[in-house]
Amino acid sequence: NKLVENLTSEKEYDIDLMKTFLITYRSFTSTETFMRKLIERWTVPASVDKKIAMVIKLRICTIIQHWLE
Repeated sequence: NKLVENLTSEKEYDIDLMKTFLITYRSFTSTETFMRKLIERWTVPASVDKKIAMVIKLRICTIIQHWLE
C-alpha cells in the first residue's frame, strides 16, 4: 500500500521510482494485486481536497500509461 501511495503521491513525483517499480513489481506482487491497489487508490475519500484528488488520479493514469508502454 505504501509503495502505491508513494507512486501516486500529490507531494512529489519521482519518475525513477515509478520506472523501477514497474520493472520489478512482479518479484513481490502480482499484476492483479497491483491493479487492484491502483483502483483502491483511485477511490479518494471525499474529505480530500479536490485538487489533491485530481493529482492522485492523474498520477495513476501516468503509471498506467507507462505500464502499458
